[in-house]
Amino acid sequence: MKISYNDMFTNISDVAYEILEENDMFNDETDDMFSSDRTCKDVTDMIHDQKIVRKRHFAIKSVLLVAALAAMSSILAIAHNYGAALIDDSNRHLVGKGLHGEGQIIGADEEIEVPDEPSDGIWETTARIKSYKNVSISPNSITEFAVSGDAGQYITPEIIFGNNDLVIFEQEDGSGWELNEGETLMIQATEYEAETNGGNGQEIMYFYICDGEILDGKSEPRKELNQTFELTAEKSGEYYICLLGVSSDPISLKEGKIVIK
Repeated sequence: MKISYNDMFTNISDVAYEILEENDMFNDETDDMFSSDRTCKDVTDMIHDQKIVRKRHFAIKSVLLVAALAAMSSILAIAHNYGAALIDDSNRHLVGKGLHGEGQIIGADEEIEVPDEPSDGIWETTARIKSYKNVSISPNSITEFAVSGDAGQYITPEIIFGNNDLVIFEQEDGSGWELNEGETLMIQATEYEAETNGGNGQEIMYFYICDGEILDGKSEPRKELNQTFELTAEKSGEYYICLLGVSSDPISLKEGKIVIK
């Protein structure tokens, strides 16, 4: 059975909604709690918050929920295997497309195994990050992309990245941007429309690196096609802007710009 991951999470949300309604547990605050994107983000966040747990077995009584969790395993495997990449002729056909996979319906008493979470060793794959203790994420992949241009305005390349892929933008020589306290580094980019999201954008979370330490950009996930993030330096130092994909389907960005304000 082929089904998009976006549709899979929508099905989970619908079932959860029905359960709450049948048990008189529904209230006004649950109106926006069961979107497919929120379900995907919440599940991913729970995985990140349980770094000590490496393997789990679950006996699931709901056939639909078992099939959905099997699909989640596929999502994590796909993200881990591919990571982020420049958009070129080899992957341009994936721009704006949703991930599809085979969902297997299994018996109510059967068990599935959730794959290992990414280990802290992922941070060793980049020389840009020396400390990560103040963030609660553990990316599937980390990829640096060089920008072009100078004189205070830089062009970011077209890229495609998946759920839990961390992207770091850097200058052509690998360095970040030297900011004085109070200066602002801003990134602007436009997503390609996603076919599974009604022409809307996919969700991106923003982080930044300051003198080797990755920190939370203190922003909610952005779902707009036109993405903007501003980082104001709290102290003088070397800064990088980082993007994390938090949608179930790949995110494709057109050329954007980074400017110092």
